[in-house]
Amino acid sequence: MEYKIKEQSKTKIVFEAQNNKAEIEDAKKNVYKKLINKVRVPGFRQGKAPYEIGAPFVGQGRLLEEAVDLLLQKDVDEFIEKEKINPITRPEVKIDKITEQELICTLTMEFLPEVTLDIPDKIEILFNDDGIEKQVEDKIKELQKTFTEITPVERAVKEGDLVDLQYKVNEVKNAEWKDVAVEVGKKQFVGDFDEKIIGKTKGDEFEVESQNMNVRVKIIAVKEKNVPDINDELAKDAGFHSLEDMKEKIKEEAIKNKELQLEETKGSNALDKLADELKTELPEKFIEEEVEKRIKDVENQYLKHGIKLDDLLKAEKKTMDEFKKEVREGVVQDIKKDLIIRFIIKQNTLKVNDEEIQKEFDRFLDEQNIERKKAKLSEDVKSIIEDQLLRKKAISFLEERAIIKKQGGD
Repeated sequence: MEYKIKEQSKTKIVFEAQNNKAEIEDAKKNVYKKLINKVRVPGFRQGKAPYEIGAPFVGQGRLLEEAVDLLLQKDVDEFIEKEKINPITRPEVKIDKITEQELICTLTMEFLPEVTLDIPDKIEILFNDDGIEKQVEDKIKELQKTFTEITPVERAVKEGDLVDLQYKVNEVKNAEWKDVAVEVGKKQFVGDFDEKIIGKTKGDEFEVESQNMNVRVKIIAVKEKNVPDINDELAKDAGFHSLEDMKEKIKEEAIKNKELQLEETKGSNALDKLADELKTELPEKFIEEEVEKRIKDVENQYLKHGIKLDDLLKAEKKTMDEFKKEVREGVVQDIKKDLIIRFIIKQNTLKVNDEEIQKEFDRFLDEQNIERKKAKLSEDVKSIIEDQLLRKKAISFLEERAIIKKQGGD
């Protein structure tokens, strides 16, 4: 093969490959050796007819077609070896000319760029109290719920009550009554149940329409929720001196937990920060393919639960384009993080020895309760474990340089 590079960037290379008559003929003969076993040639045993005689029976068109496929794979392999690249997408092929005498193709391949980074000795991870107030509110509501009293009442149902019900679907033959507990007004039951139950009392029966079905409902018990006010009394019941003391203590605990979490993940956070700051060209086709793959995976996951992604997005008041944009941002961030990890591993010549790999493999077997004699550390598994351990070492490298800085602090 002869080739010439027509276009090249940090993530893409376009080259023209030319194969001559001799190369085409050799490829056809190699293809012939596989195809002749499926063709009967008069006067010869199956698969034994020489090329010159058997070729017309196989078909010159078929031979040329499959020879082109063979040559293209050979050309790609040869080009990758000579140019020392590692493509991440299947080559895009455009056939410019194809005859028995000559094959000319234009091939486009994408690959990850090499990045060079100046990683600082100190990577500042900013700590702020975003979300802390919401955590305090949620915790107080949780305490309020804990001290809520549930009292059976003999009165008509009103919004906010808890009701014990029995129900059955009328259209189901010999349907049995089923038990359920529902909070009125929270849309926890089918159809217009919340509207119809208001004013009913213990022992009442009524029907609710839902998706062309009639559901028979029987009220077994009505209970009233006595929700305590958020005040000093609630705080004292929860073990605090006052409401202000409760809020302050909960806030302190929330901040402490956030700091601990940030400390545990500061290596990953440092990687995120470097990825946010990294400016480099990225392979567009690969990004598009990865976005489509991830969206498909999400669709399949929701379909297992009978939920369509389109319906979910509508409920969240989000368009598919907005969702794709979010997914794309995630893909781009992941690629950048991968490039940074690769750079750290290469720049610091990080290594993993056989003892570390075996130890990690044994740890995995213990976690999964797999007997050692039933598992083999194959070369493929070894390669996967080596990659995982190298990435962990790269994260540890960043963790050693990461420092947590409070917002507004020195």
